[in-house]
Amino acid sequence: MKKITLLFLLTALPFLGFSQTTIDTYDFDSDNEGFVDGSSMVSSQVTTDNFLGAGSLKAIASANFKVVKKNWSLDGTGEYTLKFNIKGGTDGVSKVKAIMNQGTSISGSSIVINSMTSAIGTDTDTWYEYSYTFAITSLISPQIQIQMSLAGTYYIDNVTIVKEACVGYAIQATTDGGGTNIITTELACYAEGEEVEFTATACTDFTFDHWELDGVTVGDATTSYTHTVADEDATVKAFFTGNSPAADTKYDTTVELERWSASSNGSVSAVSNDLIWTISGNNPKIILDCALAVETWDLTALRIGYTNATSNTRLRLVHAKDGGTEYINYDGMAVEGDATSGVGTLELALGHATWIGNVSDIQLFIKLNNSNGNADTGDFTIDYIEFFEAPTAGLNDLNENEGISIYPNPVKEILNISSEVSQIEIFNVLGQKVISLSNVNSLDTSNFKGGSYFAKITTSEGVTTTKRFFK
Repeated sequence: MKKITLLFLLTALPFLGFSQTTIDTYDFDSDNEGFVDGSSMVSSQVTTDNFLGAGSLKAIASANFKVVKKNWSLDGTGEYTLKFNIKGGTDGVSKVKAIMNQGTSISGSSIVINSMTSAIGTDTDTWYEYSYTFAITSLISPQIQIQMSLAGTYYIDNVTIVKEACVGYAIQATTDGGGTNIITTELACYAEGEEVEFTATACTDFTFDHWELDGVTVGDATTSYTHTVADEDATVKAFFTGNSPAADTKYDTTVELERWSASSNGSVSAVSNDLIWTISGNNPKIILDCALAVETWDLTALRIGYTNATSNTRLRLVHAKDGGTEYINYDGMAVEGDATSGVGTLELALGHATWIGNVSDIQLFIKLNNSNGNADTGDFTIDYIEFFEAPTAGLNDLNENEGISIYPNPVKEILNISSEVSQIEIFNVLGQKVISLSNVNSLDTSNFKGGSYFAKITTSEGVTTTKRFFK
């Protein structure tokens, strides 16, 4: 039996005895349970390792502050406790902490690991338990990360996520349109009768319109609203309307491009209708200053014109979606020295079936390559950033035909079809036909550019289905 020593237990619970609901448990008895290396851990490996007949996750950190990570889905807002057992590292020096990443990272406390290097792999090992409770107030599903402070070999087991019981009711702030909705004091739960204050702020080219409580108009036309908590959960939404009836979703002038700012490892300057993004370190990103669109604007794709004076070949777009976060990669960007001197255009689908056209929490990252290597320094100049509706073969054409599937997705080379079909047509995100084949059950995509595609498949019975895949 494993010897467990309590390493750390810290929660934000107001009193002991809270009931809990177990959301996920990962025991690593047969595989790595979907945990992978963090992008900063590219020269290490994650494998399974046995300890007294039960599996554990073996994480070899090649340098300091490396992580293993996994995406998971929320069960609503509230307080979530992340627990795990760990051993390894350097006795009395190595530290470990838990991190929740929802676009921005929330870190648990960092605690020293003691007496963990003697006789690794024997029954004298000491396993330590880590536990930390996070208050999750956003509906964006997080990524859990376990960070090790020093290079070395670590063993992780029994990772468990539990949701603490909510004493009171969950109150959620959401928006529709170009603006923000902020709760003055944001908590996971509120007691009945408590007053919750909301403040709405419109973005450039938008005006605050009205408040809704669970779909019913409330309050007045001012940008503040106070909700008195009843005996139920509630959602308060702030609505914003565009000052112009036309949806201007193309950022191509100096003033419009100034709405994008650098938030890490770089800087931006808008000059002569260009945005010059100067990259100074790994994982640089730029963000939009505010939500972009109302739900009725049918935005399904993104187009960027650029000049790349670096050796980086991957651009990654990150945005919120229903139930989580979407990561969309574009590979094969032109670089300085190419025949085009680094000049190119990229197109991406806003890639998930529940997309409703409300572009919010937009982030653009630069990566070295399709292995997410450390970004090269230099200038990446953006001529324009445009969100638009793909004219054909768009998201509305997607449908589910359980008799046909395509795989793998994303695909590197060969895209397989679950059965032979009479015809398959491939369209890019702009609705342009890339290729058409008859009587096949696979096709070679090695010459396709990175991005999103739609496969329109017709069976021998004449049934048509459209599937999306990523390259």
